Amino acid sequence: MDPPCLADGPLKDLKDAIYDLYLGAETPTLDEIQAEVNALGDSMSALLRRGGLDEAGAEEQLDQLEGALPRRDTIGRIIGTPALPPSQADLVVVVVALARMAGRLPAHTIRRDLPALVTQARRLWRRARTAPVPLRLGKPIRDCTALALEVHRAIDLPDQATDLPRYVPRAHDERLREAVTACAGGTSLMITLVGGSSTGKTRACWEAVQALPAQWRLWHPLDPSRPAAAASDIAQVGPHTVVWLNEAQFYLLGADLTLNERISAGLRALLNDPGRGPVLVLATMWPEYWTALTSRPPPDVPDRHAQARELLAGTDLRIPDSFHGADLRSARSAARSDARLSMAVAQSGSGRLTQYLAGVPELVQRCRNAPAAARAVIEAAVDARRFGHPPSLSSELLQAAARGYLHEVDLGQAGPQWVERAFGYALEPCHGVAGILSVVRAGPDRLFGLFEEPAYRLADYLEQAGREERAEVFPPGAFWDAVAASVRDPDVLRRIGERAESRGRNGRAAQLYRRSARFGDVGALVALGRLRQQADDLTGADAFYALAADRGSLEAWEHRASLWELRGHGVDDSVTQQRLMEMTERNERFDELYGDWMGEDEVTSMLRRARRLSDAGELAQARELYGEATRTGDPSAMAELATISERLGDHVEATRQALRAARAGKADAVVAVVRSRESRGRADDAEALAVEAGELGQPAALYLLAEMRPAGNGDSVIAHALRLGFPHIYSVVAEYHYKTDPERSRRMHEKAADLGDVAALTALALADEEAKQPSAAEDLAVRAADRGDTRALVLLADRREQEGDLDGAERLYLRAAEAGMRGLAHVHEDRGDYERAEELLLAVINRGNDAVLSDLASLHEQRGDHAGADHVLRFGLDDEGRPQDPDAFRAAGETEPGGPW
Repeated sequence: MDPPCLADGPLKDLKDAIYDLYLGAETPTLDEIQAEVNALGDSMSALLRRGGLDEAGAEEQLDQLEGALPRRDTIGRIIGTPALPPSQADLVVVVVALARMAGRLPAHTIRRDLPALVTQARRLWRRARTAPVPLRLGKPIRDCTALALEVHRAIDLPDQATDLPRYVPRAHDERLREAVTACAGGTSLMITLVGGSSTGKTRACWEAVQALPAQWRLWHPLDPSRPAAAASDIAQVGPHTVVWLNEAQFYLLGADLTLNERISAGLRALLNDPGRGPVLVLATMWPEYWTALTSRPPPDVPDRHAQARELLAGTDLRIPDSFHGADLRSARSAARSDARLSMAVAQSGSGRLTQYLAGVPELVQRCRNAPAAARAVIEAAVDARRFGHPPSLSSELLQAAARGYLHEVDLGQAGPQWVERAFGYALEPCHGVAGILSVVRAGPDRLFGLFEEPAYRLADYLEQAGREERAEVFPPGAFWDAVAASVRDPDVLRRIGERAESRGRNGRAAQLYRRSARFGDVGALVALGRLRQQADDLTGADAFYALAADRGSLEAWEHRASLWELRGHGVDDSVTQQRLMEMTERNERFDELYGDWMGEDEVTSMLRRARRLSDAGELAQARELYGEATRTGDPSAMAELATISERLGDHVEATRQALRAARAGKADAVVAVVRSRESRGRADDAEALAVEAGELGQPAALYLLAEMRPAGNGDSVIAHALRLGFPHIYSVVAEYHYKTDPERSRRMHEKAADLGDVAALTALALADEEAKQPSAAEDLAVRAADRGDTRALVLLADRREQEGDLDGAERLYLRAAEAGMRGLAHVHEDRGDYERAEELLLAVINRGNDAVLSDLASLHEQRGDHAGADHVLRFGLDDEGRPQDPDAFRAAGETEPGGPW
């Protein structure tokens, strides 16, 4: 048993004395203490008299026992709960029993020690009983207000009658209602609402407690701080109390680990003490905090949240991010009598009503009305995120990029302090909502181990809105130069480069691939070679492929072999083997020649050597190198070690390393290990590992198992995925069985659509079109488009056009809006309006559809611009969307004047 959590005072003194005896007896079980109490039985009177108590004192204790010794549950409450033992006699018996078990009452000293022990126990009990009774914590629920309990303030409209808009119950409210009913009936419970920011967690709790009877109170520990208030007073919580733990991570996941666990232990004691119930503990938190508190650490990592994990087990109630289906219909119905809800339904998009209501409109308006300098910083942040930069954006990046978003006149008018004013505006909170930007602590630089200057994070909702608002805008040149100068993570550089390439900006992609390669990214060298090959520069392409191949890239070797065929050299298996042998022999020489240029760090070097050993079949040596690399915390090393350990039969180590990698965001090792175990008939082990990865937020292995298992056998995997919040598993299974089992595929798609999966709606629409049900297909396609996926509408429009139904095609193209722009561009092209057609095609390309480059090249051909058409196909576009100048493209991929390419 853990010691009871109590504030200083007489009751704590009593409980500490009892617990000291319990520790002295070497923490016996309740059954062992009960046996000792029973052994006292009839000898209690003689024992008390032998201990020196007079006849009257002994009889007083025996009379209080009334012939019944304390039972097991009473003994547990006396030792391990913060409640005062109601019976002094029970206390004395338990104290005597513990003292005997601790060896403190031997026969030769009993006359001396027993009276002092009993007298002290009685004195402490009397002091605790007569101490002033503390006031009941909290206040009546009817005296509380939603806003004081941190329910988000909603948008303000004229003539609103209440602080909050009308409430629309959803599925999770039913479980809350059941919990409240159980508590009103005498049961103690805890419910933890888990969901993203502004999803309605706190409001749901507020609505639920309104149904509790009048004697119930609500305690919201806040002063002097959340954790301090909870830790000092939780032992005083009495029956009929709601413990309100909004943002529960502040109580359970703070900087003081001891205090965190003390609060968790106090809550567990409260919930398990019938004498203090009924109570209802309501907590809210974001999913990432839930994961942090409930994930079990590896065996070699200290378990810092053991109490919290036990407290939270089975208490979670997931809150959806948005309204869908019946919930959205209920919201639309309720909106008829509530102007704020009506505005949210009309303008939120994607069913995100609660986020809209929580003050987002004012923040969006502030963003749109920002001064030029602040607007430039905000747009640079939006572009960085939509092109693949991690959430933390460095000041260096934003400042350098923002200059490109400002006209010279605006920059001149902004004055010398424009940077400070711009960031000040963006950081300022708005109507209780965090600012457009918020400061975050920058992590260590992955390559150099240095802490960068403070970084900033863009508000989630504004990031989402900004992605759509700027979807057809390609960032200015200063943005790309700033990324190349300030970002030092090769994975991020290559990712942003790939986004540039998907928009036809091959020069900008080459600029970032070159920078990524300097930090050791061999894949970036392959990408540079591919761009040179697209430009018909086969010699330049081969130079990049050669360098990548000699750094261990088999993909580069495949590209080289393809180039040799294109150049008429020919290739066969013997040539391939010979080249591979030559490549291996030259590795060390290339390390010396190009190591400085590549900027390869020690971890990258270890991983490359380990992969080479693994490819050569030297698994034990490769494993040793991977193990050394994992000590740096590199997720790729963990993943590789997991895979090779599984191959060597060390399944425990494979599981440990795969989960470490998954926890760091790299799930491919879990997938590989799960696939291996499932294929080898170890289905239970495979499923257990997949579930553990799912609990870490990595569902890929669950998806794999659902695909691999035949109908019926995968039900448990699907159930786990749904429990963990991954309804997309239905669509995964549906797509996998699309051709082999169409009936099962349709059932899975329907289930996914019921859970709001947009891709499932699209798949069902196309299936209905194939089944000659055009009306049903269009209805489903419109539903998918309303949720952001217009693919089905475009495909249906294209089919109507082929069938000669031009009115139907135009209607669907217009309904598809952005995705229909390509079709509309063709319409304008047919009419000879080349300028408008080019604008529409460029808008599609800027959204990331580089397949439309061929349409743009064709348009240049029709206008007689043959050189422009050739440049579009070979070199892509410049920042403005014009055909890329060949010299500028080549310069973007150069290393330095006179370099090898």
